[in-house]
Amino acid sequence: MRHGDYITMMKQMQEAHIDLKGYARIITGADPIQSAMDIESFLVAKGKKRQSQQLPLLMVETTETGYLDNGADNHLRDSAAGFFILDKATTDDEKDEAISIAEVIAEDCIGYIKKHLLDNRAKYFMSIQDLRIEKIGNLASQYYGVYVSFLFRTNSTTDLKYKPEKFTANG
Repeated sequence: MRHGDYITMMKQMQEAHIDLKGYARIITGADPIQSAMDIESFLVAKGKKRQSQQLPLLMVETTETGYLDNGADNHLRDSAAGFFILDKATTDDEKDEAISIAEVIAEDCIGYIKKHLLDNRAKYFMSIQDLRIEKIGNLASQYYGVYVSFLFRTNSTTDLKYKPEKFTANG
């Protein structure tokens, strides 16, 4: 699944879910410390704008792509994806409630993603054993919820095939 298709699927999911009010997309790198700093900076900046917060918020990370093969002619694109479900909380009871609600919404979202991938089974597949839901809290001193990570795969044999028409005679 290409970046644009993934972002479209996630945006459509947020718009369709009755409890998700806000949407944000961040581009993160492989360095987890830098990614955490990027997320923290984003949330702090969002809070400083004093815009009406639309919460709970779906914050979508870009995918990270790797490749697998069978040692012969079959290649797979392995896409690691992730998203946050976040809400504001200050008291311990509010924090627990934000995390509990985020868990339920995250499971709803995984169901949506699985259905989307199954509807396109010829292209994509996902194993539930590659799914993780991690509780998170105290992002930007006020956001609590969950982080969901998962993998999905697609055949990339033709994508990685040499295409001479894409190169000049000097290449």
